[in-house]
Amino acid sequence: MSSGDDEVVFLMRDIYSMSKPERQLIALLCTKVGKSKEYDQLYVSWAEWAEVFGNAPGDSPYDTLSAAADSLLHRPPVSKRNAPSVSTMHWVTGAQFFPGDKEISGMMHTILNHIMGDIKVGEEMFNWIVNKKLDGK
Repeated sequence: MSSGDDEVVFLMRDIYSMSKPERQLIALLCTKVGKSKEYDQLYVSWAEWAEVFGNAPGDSPYDTLSAAADSLLHRPPVSKRNAPSVSTMHWVTGAQFFPGDKEISGMMHTILNHIMGDIKVGEEMFNWIVNKKLDGK
């Protein structure tokens, strides 16, 4: 297993402990990486969230989006264990909330930009992040 594969494994393990809205936000942020010239400023609006994931009656996509961003900001860092050096990272390293525009600007760790960038809505990796399963398993 290469170093890059090892990093993917430790990131994927951490996804299993996240709430669904946290995973949804990460998946949407990852779709922005390949399209953005500035990898550290990735915008997600409540309209995009609702379009991709829908929303329950009476649910506010912006509130769900904001809560997911806030919990990711306060989530303990991921630590890569049993490695020659200790690697820790936060999934989201910063976020700005724009209530008037109903969007957030999220900043992702550089490792995530490299490993998980350019994911597309509906493809296998996107669905795995959101649903924690590949190939319908």
